[in-house]
Amino acid sequence: MAYITLEDAKSHLRVTDDNSNADIQRKLTQAEAIIVDYLKSRAHLTATITSSSVANPTVITTDAAHGFSNGDTVTIADHEDSTPDLNGEHVVSNVTTLTFTVPVTVTVAGTGGIALVEWSEDTVPGQVVSATLLMLSHLYEHRDDQKSDEEVWSAIRRLLERSRDPAFA
Repeated sequence: MAYITLEDAKSHLRVTDDNSNADIQRKLTQAEAIIVDYLKSRAHLTATITSSSVANPTVITTDAAHGFSNGDTVTIADHEDSTPDLNGEHVVSNVTTLTFTVPVTVTVAGTGGIALVEWSEDTVPGQVVSATLLMLSHLYEHRDDQKSDEEVWSAIRRLLERSRDPAFA
């Protein structure tokens, strides 16, 4: 799940030596998990594909609401029979509850497989990085006390309110 490097975390915390690397990495992993948990299902989405259409762009239909947004990068895996093969990464558009398109001209329809959105360093939204770094700072600076975290959560909520899945809010 890592979408922020240790080097970026150290830079944010203004740590220049390597003495605290293990502690910072632990807290970075915790901060990322906290933010992904807060966002509910928006960070890692998986949908079962029922079909791909003969079209340009091809329309992918899923068996249930997928939760993808226009501009998400999805990885399609185990999709069969389409020409050309759709397995791999694609940017989605024209999102509806059960469909989305990928910019591929399909001449033979396909079936099955999954579509997965999982953030990486390249695809994580900027506001999620900011919220994660806020949480990292809080965990790092208050590791020895029980200081209230109301202020940090207020800032995180403001950053992420549009990214959080409203169905689970």
